Amino acid sequence: MPRRLLITPATLLLTAVFAAACTDYEPAGPTGVAPAFQTSPAPGPNYVLILSTSVSGGAASREAQAAIAAGYNVEVADPVQWAAKTTSDFASYRALILGDPTCSTNAATSVGAAIANNAVWAPAVVGNVFINGTDPVYHYSQGGNTMVTAGVTFAAAAVTSTGGPKTGLYASLSCYYHGTAPNTPVPLLNNLSAIPAAMFTVKGVGCHNDVHIVATHPALGGMTDASLSNWSCSVHEAFDNWPADYEVLVIAVGTGGEFTASDGSVGTPYVLARGVTVISDIRLTPEEATNPVGTSHTLTATVTKDDPSPGTPVEGVVVTFTVEAGPNTGVTGTCTTNSSGQCTFTYTSNGVPGTDIIRARATVAGKLQTSNAAKKTWEMVGPPATLLLEPPGATNTVGERHCVTATVRDAAGNPVPGVKVIFSVGPSVPTTFPSPSSGSGTTDANGQATFCYTASLPGADVISAFADANSNGVQDLGEPEGKATKAWTPPASTQLCEVKITDGGWIIANNRDRANFGGNAKVLPDGSVQGDQEYQDQGPAQPMNVHSTEITATTCSDDLTMASIFGKATIDGAGPHVFRIDVRDGGSGGSNDNYGITLDNGYLSGQHTLQGGNVTIHKQ
Repeated sequence: MPRRLLITPATLLLTAVFAAACTDYEPAGPTGVAPAFQTSPAPGPNYVLILSTSVSGGAASREAQAAIAAGYNVEVADPVQWAAKTTSDFASYRALILGDPTCSTNAATSVGAAIANNAVWAPAVVGNVFINGTDPVYHYSQGGNTMVTAGVTFAAAAVTSTGGPKTGLYASLSCYYHGTAPNTPVPLLNNLSAIPAAMFTVKGVGCHNDVHIVATHPALGGMTDASLSNWSCSVHEAFDNWPADYEVLVIAVGTGGEFTASDGSVGTPYVLARGVTVISDIRLTPEEATNPVGTSHTLTATVTKDDPSPGTPVEGVVVTFTVEAGPNTGVTGTCTTNSSGQCTFTYTSNGVPGTDIIRARATVAGKLQTSNAAKKTWEMVGPPATLLLEPPGATNTVGERHCVTATVRDAAGNPVPGVKVIFSVGPSVPTTFPSPSSGSGTTDANGQATFCYTASLPGADVISAFADANSNGVQDLGEPEGKATKAWTPPASTQLCEVKITDGGWIIANNRDRANFGGNAKVLPDGSVQGDQEYQDQGPAQPMNVHSTEITATTCSDDLTMASIFGKATIDGAGPHVFRIDVRDGGSGGSNDNYGITLDNGYLSGQHTLQGGNVTIHKQ
């Protein structure tokens, strides 16, 4: 069984010595049918994989040296070894390298193995991609070294949201398509796009030498317009078609007006990349988003200029948005930037799942410029399967507003939009008098609906919500629900506030009974509260006697016209019960004063003008 050729930074010196001693080596190639090779993943987490026939010198190749210099280990696989690997094997490498075998014109010999199993390795490439239509190894000393170094480093640089590696690709088309007809397919690059059936096609071009970089990435810093120009033949193949999820990285300028780059320059694309940031005065956000099909999506274009300083917003620019690929291809819209240099575009999914690629264009500083690509993924959703109510628990002061958010998802975890969610509070025993005690809302694109309420009395509530999938107003079997709790506490007392109810106060309550009341409450300098309250409903509807046992808080308005007294009491000698008294001091004499009491047994007198008595609110 053939053994894999593994190169680590520690072997670089030995490799270089060997290469120097053997300056007349020929690129390694197949020498007949090799024995069966057992598939295997990368031997470690920091390896790149090179197809031996795609480079000159294998272990001593310029691409291998660039990878080692960037801190990666290298495995060189011959065609048989390459063919034996699975998609998961390829996905275990930081990057795959299909290099430049020094201006090879025979793709079948150089990358035939990669073409043959393209459908196996290409799906593993989910990270950065660098594809050039030239032969940087042949022109290594003329500036090709900067392309090889930058391209290999960039290909291995992508990581996941948790910091893990994402397999990238460095691919050179060498001189395979020099002189070929326009729109020639490149089978080596099949299956490298998330867009179904997307293809790369190229054409041969003359040996252009004036090139311009139109996108950036930190790993590409060593590559400049000057280092890529004037190779005597800097460009061999130009791209005439490519998937919308790729960006043009480098163009050959002065070769006609067939392509206008993101920064407004015109030329012929010959280096493409995935994972770069275009150079443009237009920025599109959000760059990525996922929503259920049938919902809407809004993008914001921001137009800036460098004069008088970078990031200066440009007002009054007409921006055109276009969905270039995906299920909503062809949808367009325009807007005009405001004083912040921004405007928005909203469109609605046609109900078909998939990923849209959207770009925006505008004329800025006299040049037609193109934004970065924004990706919008539309997902099919199933019926509601779960409902999460958040926050699951909270504590607030009575009178404050409390909101809960229900998130509805299907069995696959996708948010479900357009579903009615019914909320209810309680019934709580004793009651807190929630207001409102129930409500409903329809889930948005994130599968979320919100309900807010307040409470009048201290206590504890249980908030319930269910997804009313069939909108019949009742919870049916299989409709998910969620619960949350809410604790209401008395407010902080107002320093030195004092409330007195004198001269035999009485009102006609909501139940039409006469009710008598009186008492006092005051906040002492140390913040403690003292006092006594009495309330007597004379019947006949709800006769009762309420006598306070503790005053827990007393608050006054800044203008000393309104006050609230919180506490505990007995009702007909039984308790404790929670009460709240609200009063208004309308001036001397009491004729404009009012009074109301709320009890946790559900009794609510209502707020009524005094028929007798007087309310006095003041500070000590």
